[in-house]
Amino acid sequence: MQQLAELSQRIHTGASKSEILDFMEARLRNVAEQVTRSDDSIMARNMPTSAVGIVSNTVFSLRQKTDGYVCVADIKWRGSVGLILVCFGLLFTVLFWVLPLLCIWHQKKNVRTSVLDVLARTNDEFENQRESLGKAPQTALSSAASV
Repeated sequence: MQQLAELSQRIHTGASKSEILDFMEARLRNVAEQVTRSDDSIMARNMPTSAVGIVSNTVFSLRQKTDGYVCVADIKWRGSVGLILVCFGLLFTVLFWVLPLLCIWHQKKNVRTSVLDVLARTNDEFENQRESLGKAPQTALSSAASV
């Protein structure tokens, strides 16, 4: 059984697509077991690397908008072989079915948190970066000086 989730983050920036993907790839190498990059997307396998109960594949892609990009993470996960064997081993002990279910829920939460952290970190790095558009971001000093 494969489940899907989609998370997204809007990034208002003038940075190029390759700059953003380079940054995301570096962050993903810290939290994923395997990272594969194509021209338009990044695929991360098993986020976080300590995930035991599930196998996750997440594809990060950037969609250009008028004022920046939308970064979309498509998450697909399924139970690992070890988890399925444990479930069958505990088939006749109904009380212990709760343990694998808690494990699945916890691992999905960890994957979601890891993806959200990467998206938030990327947004923090590139938000309102307008140098390549020729617009300097307004600072508190420049706004106070204009008053």
